[in-house]
Amino acid sequence: MNKKTDHRVMVTHALLKDALVRILDEKPLADVTIKALCREAGINRSTFYSNFSNIHDLIEAMEEDVFRELGSVLSRVIQDLGYIREQVFTDLFSIAKTHHRMFGFLLIDNIDLGF
Repeated sequence: MNKKTDHRVMVTHALLKDALVRILDEKPLADVTIKALCREAGINRSTFYSNFSNIHDLIEAMEEDVFRELGSVLSRVIQDLGYIREQVFTDLFSIAKTHHRMFGFLLIDNIDLGF
């Protein structure tokens, strides 16, 4: 079974991403432990390690999700010259709204300077 399309894997990733964002609302990344993250997500540590090797791998997966969504909007602009300029901004702001907490810690808290 392909891990990318396995529903259980997608749910686990979503639980971990949401849990990390909640924890980062309360403390800096340096203070986040795998144990606390797993407790917050309601999963076992072995489940975490079967999906990610560390918290930074999880953050990278979160960044990839955002880039994938942004890339989708930008490719529509390139492929469809009729794509309305206002719609581009609406779509981009919609992504920012959906991921506003994650953007906060990625951009403002400088968790990943490469982002």
